[in-house]
Amino acid sequence: MLYDKKLIQKVMEDKMEDAKIQKFTNNIILLFPIYHKNLIKSQDQCSLITPFNPKFRIMGMLMFYGTMPMSTISKKLCVTKPGITALINKLVDDKMVTRHHEEEDRRIIKISLTEKGKQYLLKSRNETKETIKKNLSTLSQTEFNKLFKASEDMIQILSKINVGEDISKAMDKIKL
Repeated sequence: MLYDKKLIQKVMEDKMEDAKIQKFTNNIILLFPIYHKNLIKSQDQCSLITPFNPKFRIMGMLMFYGTMPMSTISKKLCVTKPGITALINKLVDDKMVTRHHEEEDRRIIKISLTEKGKQYLLKSRNETKETIKKNLSTLSQTEFNKLFKASEDMIQILSKINVGEDISKAMDKIKL
């Protein structure tokens, strides 16, 4: 009978843990749209390139990693090759990036961030930060402190999940 109580307790704990994991995954999925809507989005800056915009992500990757083949960009962002081609074409037209062929293998097309692209990326980042500051100003000091602590904790804990990228390098690079 004692064994049954322990087994039942273990099953109940497992169910509670599964429920917490389900709630956590839902929270994480909801976090991105809430983050965008409540912190990033500004009524007067609809044209602002934000971290959720694929062009911003391409330029950010190029700033972090340097020149990259289009196929690598496509794989890292999980965007189809035709999708990346369309985005890169627009960035080339806007003179944010340049396209050039690899000398050893002309089939490989490499993409580089231009100085204009770097400046635009930094400007967009600064505008995004200002929008976030403005939107955070509606919080009480207690709410802000809780949110700040939660963000620090999330970065620290989630950085421990190894998915092939060294987050500490990224964190050092984005502290501009």
